[in-house]
Amino acid sequence: GIAGCATAAFLAEAGAAVTLYEREAIAAGASGRNSGILQHPMDAALVALYEESLALYETLGHGFELPAEASGVLLVSQDGEALARDFRSARARFPELDPEWLEGDALRAEEPALGPGIHAYRLHTGRPIGPTAATCAWAERARAAGARFEIGVEARARELSAGVVVVA
Repeated sequence: GIAGCATAAFLAEAGAAVTLYEREAIAAGASGRNSGILQHPMDAALVALYEESLALYETLGHGFELPAEASGVLLVSQDGEALARDFRSARARFPELDPEWLEGDALRAEEPALGPGIHAYRLHTGRPIGPTAATCAWAERARAAGARFEIGVEARARELSAGVVVVA
């Protein structure tokens, strides 16, 4: 999956001898079907991790292209007062997300299916990441760095000769 392929890439790039065992095929499981979005965490403790992840995906290569612009996230609620408080907090804590209050025609233009009595604001975050494409790109990056892949081969612990085994 994506965690194993990315780990293999980083380890191989750092000079480790890497063999990745995959039961079925690259991105055949959950990594090929997840929602696939890189989104600001709105948690100050995680912002550095998000920014590093964004930089990694911007330079991943191997056929993968991160969208240049965020697609945006729409936060909606029937409780206008609570959402307005949340909006003000987001604007104060994360101005880089350019929070935008939406109502009336502007809200319907953003999401025509919303009914009356709904309040919303938009954040400039959320970059779609095709999960299969990203997983395959990490696998290709790992291969380019010298990692070996064993697909459909069962890894037996007693037969492995390794200083370290990573299970992802």
